[in-house]
Amino acid sequence: RAEAWLVRGMVGQNEGVHRNAIGEDPTPAWRTAEADLTRALECDPSSARAWAFRGHVRSNLGNVSIRAGGDAAPPYTLAEADYTEAIRLDPTLITARTGRVSVRTGLGIDAAAKGTDPTAWFTAAEEDASAVQEMNPDSAEGWVRRGNLCSAWGSSIAEAGGDPTAQYTQALEHYGRALERDVE
Repeated sequence: RAEAWLVRGMVGQNEGVHRNAIGEDPTPAWRTAEADLTRALECDPSSARAWAFRGHVRSNLGNVSIRAGGDAAPPYTLAEADYTEAIRLDPTLITARTGRVSVRTGLGIDAAAKGTDPTAWFTAAEEDASAVQEMNPDSAEGWVRRGNLCSAWGSSIAEAGGDPTAQYTQALEHYGRALERDVE
């Protein structure tokens, strides 16, 4: 039963991505996927894939919340916990690490927007990005995630009145490395 709930949740995640891409509200599909993946975890709490996919769904719900002017921190925090459990169960699961880079970056952005120091979130995201690079040094995705992280960190520094040049320079270097690897 766990595998059936997992696959059903994965399909719901994909349906939400499709609905989002065509301009429809993805929230119902993602809420259903979240519930299905929770059922999968009730059946098999040792499924790293189920934890990671629920993290993806919750991360997407956070993105929807941002677009609607809401608070992304609650779904991002839940996603971060899901990704952390997936990594605990399977430290080689790259999708969980890259997902955690994104939500930790998002939590850093959220902290900066609320006037809180985002450094801990950005540093944690950088540690995950480094782990992804170590596991798969030829991955363009890992370099893109690092570029996104540095760009977001730079923006938070600029918004606080600081000089973001170093972070933006790093972001451009990371995107350049991604382009070297992604020849398509």
